[in-house]
Amino acid sequence: MDSNVKICQSCGMPIDKDPNKGGTNSDGSKSEKYCSYCFQNGKFTDEGITFQEKIEENVRIILSRMGITEEQARNNAESLLSNLDRWKYVEKFKELVNERCRQYHSVQYYANELCITPNYLNEQVKKNTGFTAKQVINNKLFFEAQKLLLNSQTPIAEIANMLNFENPPYFVRFFRKQSGSTPFQYRIKNMKP
Repeated sequence: MDSNVKICQSCGMPIDKDPNKGGTNSDGSKSEKYCSYCFQNGKFTDEGITFQEKIEENVRIILSRMGITEEQARNNAESLLSNLDRWKYVEKFKELVNERCRQYHSVQYYANELCITPNYLNEQVKKNTGFTAKQVINNKLFFEAQKLLLNSQTPIAEIANMLNFENPPYFVRFFRKQSGSTPFQYRIKNMKP
C-alpha cells in the first residue's frame, strides 16, 4: 500500500475509499484519523468492541473481498490492526496489566511504560473498552485476588503482600469495594468443600 495513503486508525480502510472521506469529531469537524464507518460524533461506532472481535470482523471482510485463506486473512488483520493508533496502546496496556498487575497498580506506571501520558492512556482505554484504565487494573487485580483466595489456603495478609498492597487492611478495603464482601467472607462463601 502506498505510504502516502491515509488509513483509518481503527479498521485500516483507506480514508479515500470512505464515501464521506472520514468520520466526524464531537465538534462536527472531519476526523483525520478515522473513517465514517468507525467514528461518528467523536465516538467509535463499535465502542466496547475488543481487539479480538475487531480482528474477526476484519477477517470476514477480507475473506469476502480477497481470494486468500482464513489463516492468511487472520494474519493480515492481526498485523494491520496491531499497528493502528486505536489498538496499539490499549492492547499493549492490557498485556502489561496481565503481566504486572500484582506488582504495579497505578495508571502512571503503565503510561510511563508506554511513553504516553496517563490522561492519553485513560482516554484511549475508555474509548476502546468502556472502562477507565484504573478500572481495568482493578478488575485484573480483583481477579488475581479471587484466584489466590479460592485456590490456596494462603493467609489473607500474605495474599495482600503477594499483590503488593501496603497492608492487609488496605487489601480488605479494596476487595470489599470490588465485591461487597471481605476476602474472608468471599473465601468461606465460594470455597469448594
